[in-house]
Amino acid sequence: MNIFSFSVFVAIFCLAIGNNWPDVRAAEMVTIRAGGDASSCGRIGGDFAMATSEATNLEYAEFLNTVAAMDDPHGLYSPMMETHFWGGISRKGERGSFRYAPKPGYADLPVTFVSWYSAARYANWMHYGRPLKPAGLGVTEGNASNGAYDTATWVRNRDAQYWLPNCAEWRQAAFFDPAENKQRRYVTGHELPTSGIGPSSANYFHGRWAAPFPHLIPAKDSGTARSASGTLGQAGNVLEWVEDLIGGQRMALGGSLLLPAAALKSEYVDTEYPDVTISSIGFRVASRLVPSPPGFVALPEVPFKQHDFVRVGDKGNPVDPRTGRGRVEYDFDIGKYELSNREYAEFLNAVAREGDAYGLFKIDMQTGVVGGLEKISEGGKATYRSKPGWEKRPVTYVSWFDLARMANWLHYGRPAIGRQELGTTEGDAETGAYDTRAFPAPKASFDSARLPSRNFGARFFIPSDDEWYKAAYYNAEHRRYFKYPTKSDTPPKPASAQMPAGANYTLLDQLGEGMPYFVSEVDAFAASESYYGTRQQGGNVWEWIEDWRSKGEGGCWRCDEWTKGMRGGSFNYTEIGLSAENLDPGAPELGLFVYGARLARIEEGWRPVSPSPVTLIIDTLGEQIARLKSRPAYLALTSFLAGVVSLGLAYFAIAYVRRRAAR
Repeated sequence: MNIFSFSVFVAIFCLAIGNNWPDVRAAEMVTIRAGGDASSCGRIGGDFAMATSEATNLEYAEFLNTVAAMDDPHGLYSPMMETHFWGGISRKGERGSFRYAPKPGYADLPVTFVSWYSAARYANWMHYGRPLKPAGLGVTEGNASNGAYDTATWVRNRDAQYWLPNCAEWRQAAFFDPAENKQRRYVTGHELPTSGIGPSSANYFHGRWAAPFPHLIPAKDSGTARSASGTLGQAGNVLEWVEDLIGGQRMALGGSLLLPAAALKSEYVDTEYPDVTISSIGFRVASRLVPSPPGFVALPEVPFKQHDFVRVGDKGNPVDPRTGRGRVEYDFDIGKYELSNREYAEFLNAVAREGDAYGLFKIDMQTGVVGGLEKISEGGKATYRSKPGWEKRPVTYVSWFDLARMANWLHYGRPAIGRQELGTTEGDAETGAYDTRAFPAPKASFDSARLPSRNFGARFFIPSDDEWYKAAYYNAEHRRYFKYPTKSDTPPKPASAQMPAGANYTLLDQLGEGMPYFVSEVDAFAASESYYGTRQQGGNVWEWIEDWRSKGEGGCWRCDEWTKGMRGGSFNYTEIGLSAENLDPGAPELGLFVYGARLARIEEGWRPVSPSPVTLIIDTLGEQIARLKSRPAYLALTSFLAGVVSLGLAYFAIAYVRRRAAR
């Protein structure tokens, strides 16, 4: 479904239900004046406007019907909205034609089960003028120049028109009395409001429910929990998200229907993680006094560059004590992006126009799911090109042997003679990046044990496990490793390429990119690069590693086979694949729909470098420290000191041997 048909669908849907659904208007706002003593959160910068009431199920359903009818990549809708007794929105239909509506009797109740991130995206949508488009940049997403929030950093932009109030703004609206020019103790005055519905009352728990089932009261109830500024419901009913962070969690203020009277005090603070949806947390928006949808500011595009590499420096780095991987004794470059269909088509046109002896093109690349190439045969010769829309998406169905031959071609300077031979794709012990003489013919058996390793002097090559691992997970500034290749120890959000941050993988029943491509463009997720600047070393497609993962020794999954390593996970797998601790097996002769690649290079040619004895001692110390973390303190200290003594003796022994050898 394209944007035009989506808009028609939503318009018809709204007309179809218009007779049965109350008119939905943008939030009614009330002016909040600066003044009085500062709250414990600080003083506001000037006058602003605040929504009179909490966002309702009716208002949030309108939001969902405009941005999440085709798909819901950001999880703006929670199934608990339908199944829980405090949830108020149902969803019908399937992906491509979702329909959202308030449950009977719930339209005017405050929406719940909305995460802080979803509330911020609602503010972005309001900021942009409530556009009738699917979620994406200019609708729910923002960057440093557009939107109320940059959805990579979740920081409010200076030109935000609507936003989630911060703590100082929320408390000014709730507790400031303009007539007295000072802060109140409670929303309704200096005395505790009664638990109930009506003037000088609030919906909180005081030994019993304050309202009949479902115990929530309409957000726009004009007589309950009215502040001096004219807002409603800032005491009780549901907690409300605000911007402020406390230790990785976001504040929620105002108490709720299941919290006691103490939660209504002006100093009360609750917190929750921003990705969590809770039955008793909702939100309201704030705005400028006269908000107006701003023009969209297009950021200057950084053109996608074929065969683009980033430098991985900091040679001699320590290993990751969790896995023993990641140390590299030399500087090298690695592909900033996964190999694209455009790059692989260039390779095929250079070496397979007059024949494809080694099956570098597979028919699945053209006809299979997520295949992005086309082959056109004419006059006994072939040409290759990317399918429209697939140019910058990762090439798939690539085997390890295909990739080694592409490395040879790059090593030779990308010759274009249309054939596969020594000097284009083939190598021997002295020529090329890889000796291909032991590589099998297509679909033929082969002896894995005879496959050679990388040639000395290789200029382009498949990254080794340590090289790939370092580029993905290492942070040279802090000399430590992250668990995920997005500079984080927590998994990124599953995301589509419309989002600046995240990764394309599957979480529970949620795809990242989804239809129609399923794989993201290789230069997507600019806000989720590794420390060295690579993109999508987590998710999208699995990437080949030069090293063997298993050699038929048994003892683990598929270890009875000879398999090459694969890292990074894919769009079709969970966050497990993104983790530094995961190394999957791949039969080197197979190219599957989730198999892609990136290459590495050393322009002056690769040479093996062995670590120094001092480096080995430091690594051993690091591993010992990591092991001792879980032991009791006295045992850890004793073991650590013993290890230091042993390593010191080893160091002096090595130095003594070297001095004797030098005589």
